[in-house]
Amino acid sequence: MSKILLMLICFGFLITPLSGNTSEEMLVLSYNKPYKYEIINGSYKVSAIIKGKDFSEISFNGDALTIQKLENDKFKILLPLIGEPGYLQITQKVGENDIVSKQFFEPLIPADWDYFGEGKIHVISSSHQDIAWMDTPDVCRHERVNDIVIPALDLIEKEPEFKFEMEQTLNLIEAFEDSPENKQRYIDTYKSGNFEWGATFTQPYEGLESSEQLVRQSYFGRRWIKKNLPGMDAKVAYNIDVPGRSLQVPQLFKKSGIDYLLFPG
Repeated sequence: MSKILLMLICFGFLITPLSGNTSEEMLVLSYNKPYKYEIINGSYKVSAIIKGKDFSEISFNGDALTIQKLENDKFKILLPLIGEPGYLQITQKVGENDIVSKQFFEPLIPADWDYFGEGKIHVISSSHQDIAWMDTPDVCRHERVNDIVIPALDLIEKEPEFKFEMEQTLNLIEAFEDSPENKQRYIDTYKSGNFEWGATFTQPYEGLESSEQLVRQSYFGRRWIKKNLPGMDAKVAYNIDVPGRSLQVPQLFKKSGIDYLLFPG
């Protein structure tokens, strides 16, 4: 019996760290939603909340992280947004002892995020509203012109980097007819590339229109833009809503002088 006690005492000494104690309690963290990030010294950091008491230091792969004490035993911490998985080293003060623990952590975005790592993300601002779906054609038309098109023009004037797109030439015709006082604004923003309009008259339904009607969709859309916006042409067809595109449509558009088809995934 005495030998067993002696072995337990010796084993206890062996598993006690020489510098600080260890804790097996898991650190629970939650990200702020929507995610909040900032760039610090060229690195992306994302904000998260952890709960606990008296965190002396938290580091990730040897680099100390920024922590800020909040209320109710909560702390704000800035974690790496992009990178390889690793271990958080958490130091908490309990009395006069430092309790140290390690916990596996994986950033939200992996370090090898393919070609996006050196690429650019383009945010395309556009609007879709059926010619008449949510209400009568007249009500929908009024909403398109006054609640979508004109506010977009105003935003472009305030923020010259802002760009906007509408899906079909019919929407531009409506805007010209309902707000003729803005005609020059439409021309200027089209010419500057801030406001683009779809090359087709409307978004054609292949299953409902004949071959001749499909050709005229491209013909009438581009013809109206060339006639009413001097020096301008439409080279992009938009397919924001209509389902059921066939694989031959891009070829038909190309032969009609429309080089691109925007087809959201």
